[in-house]
Amino acid sequence: MALTIARKIFLAFCLVLLVVLGLGLWSLQATRRLHNLNQSLLTQAIPAVRDQLALIEQISTLIRHETRAIVLRDSAYQTFHLEGVREFRSRLEKLSGLLEGGEAQEALARARARFSEYERLVGQEWDALNRGRAEEALRLSGGATRQSADALRTSLETLLTQSQTELQQKVTAAGGLERAARTATIVSLGLSLAVGLGVAGMVAVRIARPIRALGRATALVAQGEYDLPVVVESRDEVGSLARAFREMARKLGEIDALKEEFFSTISHELRSPLTSIREAVSLLREGVAGPVSPNQERLLQIVRSDAEKLLRLINQILDLSKFRSGMLQLDLRRADLRRIMESAAQELRPLAEERGVTLTVAVPESSQRLICDEERIQQVLVNLLSNAVKFTPSGGMVRLSTTDEGETIIVNVEDTGIGIPAGHLPHIFERYHQAHRGRGGTGLGLSIVKGFVEAHGGRVWTESEEGKGSRFHVSLPRNGTSG
Repeated sequence: MALTIARKIFLAFCLVLLVVLGLGLWSLQATRRLHNLNQSLLTQAIPAVRDQLALIEQISTLIRHETRAIVLRDSAYQTFHLEGVREFRSRLEKLSGLLEGGEAQEALARARARFSEYERLVGQEWDALNRGRAEEALRLSGGATRQSADALRTSLETLLTQSQTELQQKVTAAGGLERAARTATIVSLGLSLAVGLGVAGMVAVRIARPIRALGRATALVAQGEYDLPVVVESRDEVGSLARAFREMARKLGEIDALKEEFFSTISHELRSPLTSIREAVSLLREGVAGPVSPNQERLLQIVRSDAEKLLRLINQILDLSKFRSGMLQLDLRRADLRRIMESAAQELRPLAEERGVTLTVAVPESSQRLICDEERIQQVLVNLLSNAVKFTPSGGMVRLSTTDEGETIIVNVEDTGIGIPAGHLPHIFERYHQAHRGRGGTGLGLSIVKGFVEAHGGRVWTESEEGKGSRFHVSLPRNGTSG
């Protein structure tokens, strides 16, 4: 099943969600372990240490009450001692539920045994007192009972050392888990961001690359190139669009070829009768068929002018067809550029005078010779000068000059006319493109200029600012290398 763009985006989003979910679970697990350890510290380890410290301090209180009860024979201290014993026993029982690990429980069992021994000996002291044998009770208190209390203290101190060690280990572990949880959170955010950006970038590239290819192909089609290697292997909507675009380009190419063939055929068919009409008009004006009246002369002049215009248009169409098909033949010979420039200017001078435009030619002092098709280069200059004169208002100026750059000669055509709008500059040399519609012309003149110049291995470009005139530059190689 073909993956549509919507499915690709959905799957990419699901992948990012899975990665984020996995990293989130990992971070949650580390946080849960830290929580459990903190709970253990707060509810078991710290209370256990606190109770053990209290038990160790309470041993001194028990000994003090015991000694005062025997020495002073005061039953109140005996009562205090019995209450302290009950409290001590209760704390030992509570401590049993707080300690973890076998070693701690064993140490607690030893402390409980020592306490039981201490209780037994103290019981003997109370029996001796009740029988009136105070000296025996005092001897037991300073001997076996005191040793038993010291052994109990030692057992509790050993247990406290173990508990404090375990507490420190848990605190260290808690710090490690806290760092791990923080690291997990940072890594989760970083990886989520990286995976998200990576997947989004990959999807964007896979979608944008064929669209960019189609964009480039569209620009080529706009320039009249229809044989396009648009390769889009995806089977989504973009792939369907690319295949439809290729088919459209192929059909446009066929239509363009048919149009070119039609124009070429029609032009060939029209050129011969138009040439005959022009020659016939010339003969009539010369009086071959008898005297010509002024009205007839005027009508014949109109017919000849229109025939000349049609013939020039047909020749332009044929030249473009030859250039596009690669069949344009150049008659390359060594020519004098100064003479070509003067001839082109002479041809346009009547039109310039009629429109009130000053046409000047900056003829180089030395002869500039180059290998070229003289007729084609003159046609290039005529076309450029004709446009310059046409779009320059009365009182303006058109200037034809050259720049010598060694192996290359640049011919410049400058005017003070209306200029070319910025949006039209990139397309000014395209066929049938007119920057100023409604002023006559066919939009073929600059296309022919470009074709003839490139056929000589040169290039042509323009600089223009609307309202301030235009400058066309034609660069030609001296040796006439054909491109």
